[in-house]
Amino acid sequence: MPSTRSELVTAAVHYLYALSQNLTPAEEISGAVESEAAAELEEVLHEQGRTRADVLNVFALIAATRAELTAGSAVPFSKDAYDAARARAVRGLEFAGQAGHQIWPPTSQTVRKRLGTNFWNDALSSLGFPTSGGGRRRGAFHYSPEAFRSAVSDFLTDAHAAGGAESFSRYEAWAKDERAAGRARPSGASVRNHFGSWNDAKAAAEQV
Repeated sequence: MPSTRSELVTAAVHYLYALSQNLTPAEEISGAVESEAAAELEEVLHEQGRTRADVLNVFALIAATRAELTAGSAVPFSKDAYDAARARAVRGLEFAGQAGHQIWPPTSQTVRKRLGTNFWNDALSSLGFPTSGGGRRRGAFHYSPEAFRSAVSDFLTDAHAAGGAESFSRYEAWAKDERAAGRARPSGASVRNHFGSWNDAKAAAEQV
């Protein structure tokens, strides 16, 4: 279902954080969402009745949150704050609150399941947000700059050996498999927040 893809769930958290914090929409929106997911998100928003201006505003708010994360100025974003911002965002949508209809932004439950193995603080930490001690959390890793570079470098090495793509989505799948095998690897969103973009992450990894 479109609204539950991990890239779109990540974009939802960024968007609703911006709404919750009343951030000023960013002027530069290129790269706000990875290109593989940007077209899909735009399609989802249009299907929900959003105008072109609405879509551009969503992307600008996502970019504003990413800028805060990169600058290290983001504040903790609680599940309750997410739910309140989502209620504002979906108000008036035709299928909001109706069983059987997936809408974007997804529920906080979806965020927990897709990004945090059912723990809210894990989900937010994986995206680079600071977390308070009040939520349910377990074993979140704090990666060093070298660990970020090594993860991307190892992924690129494996991708070259397998003849596979070096895309952001393929890294996410690779990192998930690595973690399942007991090897600590940062999430795709965390890598992107650390380096600023996936292309910058790959460029840095080549210097390892």
